[in-house]
Amino acid sequence: MTDRPPFSVLLERKFLEWQLDLGERKSQAEFARLIGVSRASLTMWMNGSHLPDMESAKKIASVLGPEIFDALGLPQQNPYLQKINQIFERLSPEYQRKLAEDAERYETKHGKDSSKK
Repeated sequence: MTDRPPFSVLLERKFLEWQLDLGERKSQAEFARLIGVSRASLTMWMNGSHLPDMESAKKIASVLGPEIFDALGLPQQNPYLQKINQIFERLSPEYQRKLAEDAERYETKHGKDSSKK
């Protein structure tokens, strides 16, 4: 028997824990809907034949927790940066530019100097 990847084992554990928390058996299709992926992708990930890409990993981690990144051997995403990215994508190009300029000014004023205090 081939060892499954750590992500596959973690995903199966999360599926079982979810069912226990609900107190009833649920299908993998229902679990896939919960985490926002297709049932086919979930099946491939759970059996260890494929691993998710970064976008899918982010989606799964937003529901199941940041240990998803550890199981995939990926660096955990900074939650503040994730929030900024979500907001940034919804802004008009003009406000995106202004936010970037504000960030540069903030970094210049508070960046390296604040660590010396």
